Order: sequence, then structure tokens, then C-alpha cells
Amino acid sequence: TMNKAINLNTSGNDNYPSPTILAAFTKKICGTHSNNGDSIEVFKSDNGCINALQYIGTTVVSAGAWSIQVNLTSGDRVIANARNNSNNNTSEFSACATVYDLLATPNTSICNGDTLLLSAAGSASFSWSPAAGLSTTTGSIVKASPVGTSTYVVSEAACGLSDTIVLTVNSRPIAFVSNDTSVCSGASVPITARGGGGYLWSTGATTFSTTLTPASGALYTVTVSNGLCNDTTSVFVNVNTIPTLTITGNNVICVGDSVTLTAAGALNYQWNGGSTANTITITPLNT
Repeated sequence: TMNKAINLNTSGNDNYPSPTILAAFTKKICGTHSNNGDSIEVFKSDNGCINALQYIGTTVVSAGAWSIQVNLTSGDRVIANARNNSNNNTSEFSACATVYDLLATPNTSICNGDTLLLSAAGSASFSWSPAAGLSTTTGSIVKASPVGTSTYVVSEAACGLSDTIVLTVNSRPIAFVSNDTSVCSGASVPITARGGGGYLWSTGATTFSTTLTPASGALYTVTVSNGLCNDTTSVFVNVNTIPTLTITGNNVICVGDSVTLTAAGALNYQWNGGSTANTITITPLNT
């Protein structure tokens, strides 16, 4: 264990090749080095990557590659140097690397039809499987849109590590609402939704049925929930202006005479005698 910090800017021989860190994970660190048989010494560094603070371990280069098992925390910074086991010549420290959890996205639930970003970190190369429901099978970030609960595996090349994520797909409710309708100005209309166990209207109401009294034509939305997922639908309520009716005709006649009355101001008419014409002729017996 190191008793004091070693400054990265002053330690080692700048004429001796430094190792390269290709991937840094909480359980394993991997890299390359040009001299087979050299020892790679790995250290925990400060956040500024100026000093080596803690010795982690040593491994040996084989076939131009090296790796070491570690027990670190995501966010730690690490560096490494190379030591020639024949002459004890030591390189300068490598570039600093940040330690990551391989899979940054935990097991989670989504709703049917939703898309979730899956992310991995700590290496330059990742592959994902199976391909079903994924936007791509390579890269540190992929989009997942599975049609059912799925388990995805992410693998990285440098350390040969892999991890899994389970995406649980919950069913989405189907929201239904009353048909579009019309009311007269000042009137109210009941609107009913169904399809779930919880309801939230754009008016703030939280019951499956609500009464609307719009001042003008308006679109109302309702979000239906089954406790896990939501669906939203809408209904349009048109507001008709109340017509101003007029009736013209002689309002004073003699007994036995007829009178023609004409209504105006609307499109449709209904007289108390049953006629639906705008003009009627009547012979009243009395006033």
C-alpha cells in the first residue's frame, strides 16, 4: 500500500512506453502494452488525475494485453504504469481513466409502445443482443422498444465482460370517451370515459364521468390509467348559439277569420300545433 501520493507528472521514465487503459469497470480493468512480460501496476488516482493515491494491484502483460480484477466504485479514477521485470525500468503513468458500471440502466418497467434508452459505459465498443426491439446492436446507447418483457445482454470487447437488463413491458389501457357532441350556449352535457381504473380530465375532474358547461366550442382530454400505464383520448363539445326568434302576422283578428304567422331567426321550427314549417295559417276559436 502506498504511504504517500506519487505525482503523475514526475514519476517514471518518459523514454519507456506507458500502458494504455482500454476499459475501466468496477470489477475489472483492461488495456494494452507493447512489451510482453512487463508488470502493469494499477493505482487509484485523485479526481484531478494528478496523483496516484492508492495501489490497487499488479498484473503481467501477455500477447500485448493485460487485465486485472478490482473492486472499485463507479466514478473512481485510475492510472497505470509499466515496469520492466528485468531492469526494473518504470514508465510514466498512463492517461487517467474513469471507472464505470458496465450497464448504466437498471432493470425497469415500461409501457407497451414506449421506448427506453439503454446505456453502457467504460469501454469503446459494445454489442447488444437480441436484436429484436433494439434500434441497433452496437454502441454505448441503444433504443429499446420491446413488444413484450425482454432480457437484453450488453457485452464489451476489451475486458470480455457482459451484463443483462430485464425490461418488463406492462399493458397499456385503451381509453374510450363519449362521441363528439353539441350543446346550446349555457347548457351542460355529461361526458363519460372508460377503459381504466383512474381518470384525469383536462378540467381537473378525476371521476369517470364529468359534466361540462363550455362557453364556446372546446376539446377536452381524459387520461385513463390502469395503475401502471396511461392512455389519453379526447372529445370535442361544440356550442351552438341560441337563436333569436321572431313571429310576424296579424295578432288581432275577428272570430272565424284566419291568420298567417311567419317565424324567422332559425333553421328548424316546431309549432305547438305540430307544424314544422316556418309559416303557418291558423283559424283560432279564441285568443
